[in-house]
Amino acid sequence: MVRTILRHSPQFAVKLLAILYTTCFVALSKEVDSEMPEEFFPELRTVLRKLPQTSSLLDEGRQRVKEAAGGAKVARSASGLKLRLNLQGQSIHEDRPTQDFHHRYRFLGSAYLKKPLYHWGALKAEREIGQLEERKASLRFKSSEKSLSSEVRSDYLNLVLFKYEIQLAKETLSIARKNEENLSKRQELGLGTALGVDEAIALRLQQEIQLSNLERQFLTQSSLFDDFVEADSNLSFERTPAFLDFCENHPFSSKSPILISGISFQEVEEIELEVENEKRRIVIAESQLKPKFNLIGGVFQDQVAVADNRENLTRNNLLIGVEANWAIWDSKKSTGEKEIALARKRRYELSAERLSRSLRIELESLRNSLLSMRKNIAVTRQLVKIAENRYEKSLIEFELNRITPVAHFETRISLDRSRLGLLQAVIHYQKTKDRYLTRITFVTEDSSNP
Repeated sequence: MVRTILRHSPQFAVKLLAILYTTCFVALSKEVDSEMPEEFFPELRTVLRKLPQTSSLLDEGRQRVKEAAGGAKVARSASGLKLRLNLQGQSIHEDRPTQDFHHRYRFLGSAYLKKPLYHWGALKAEREIGQLEERKASLRFKSSEKSLSSEVRSDYLNLVLFKYEIQLAKETLSIARKNEENLSKRQELGLGTALGVDEAIALRLQQEIQLSNLERQFLTQSSLFDDFVEADSNLSFERTPAFLDFCENHPFSSKSPILISGISFQEVEEIELEVENEKRRIVIAESQLKPKFNLIGGVFQDQVAVADNRENLTRNNLLIGVEANWAIWDSKKSTGEKEIALARKRRYELSAERLSRSLRIELESLRNSLLSMRKNIAVTRQLVKIAENRYEKSLIEFELNRITPVAHFETRISLDRSRLGLLQAVIHYQKTKDRYLTRITFVTEDSSNP
């Protein structure tokens, strides 16, 4: 039965495949979304939720959409009915030959209407251009909204990484101070040397300098972030227990949304809208030297002089008809406009083809990068465990005075780097996933006006 339907109704088959793809894609997107940072940081989720109300950049985008909507109304008005009303009040002073000077008041009124009838498709083309510009402004707003959200996620994760690096630096500084105290006591008991104490002091000073630099950079970046999101957020940027468990134990899946040949990109769709605009500009250019027909009508009053009478006769007139306006020669202006539109249309088509290929390669590269990053995270977790074992053994060896403070401190630095590397790998994965989802989810969303 299914074979019979597909054989006799290819359109139904296409629709069925599209529905199945969309259903599978939504299911995979829900699984993928569980790995995004806002799932682990409630304060980030709050910032993203408030972003449309707090961001002036998005407000500018809304104004551009409204501007395009106004332009669409102007374009639609070109083919609409125009009605004009005129009222006049006049004070007239007459000095007729062989008659006395005469003064009187006069009141006249008129109303005119005009409705385009046939302009060879030019009016329809102008109306459609306005609609396409409105669609393009809406697409750009959606794109800027997604880009802004991605940038906020990226900056927030960078600050989480900064905060964790500061935490590790503080822990390492505390260890360096304890080592310095222990070595000083050993020297007093004759079990250590002044060189060992000096080395411990140098390591502690270096760690203090590093911590000071990190805290300064964190304050600067956090202030810039607050200004960027335009909210007095007072965020902590602390790693939550859920995020710690995600970094250490999350079983990263090897599944990714399947790429299909029919996927579209926002940048390419914008260029395709420009192609459609140029097609309509060609129609407008071709109509320039053709006769335009309009319906006209009016009601107006005038006055005519009456012989041997000081008073004038006021007439009420009704006018209705069709006018034809025909531009015979415009010094090849319309020809030039058509050539410009044709050249732009072809240029946009070439640009869309090239950009589409480039974005598909980028999307496939992001997909492959996600698969590689999952493996890197698994390897980095192993490195963290090895670094922890090394540090524990180093601590025992140091307490037994079998290794120098420098060697012991190096194992601590190695542990910090491995822990920081794991967090960097997970954050890099989340940033790449965000870029990937931004590309993929565009095909399933409705880019209507905000």
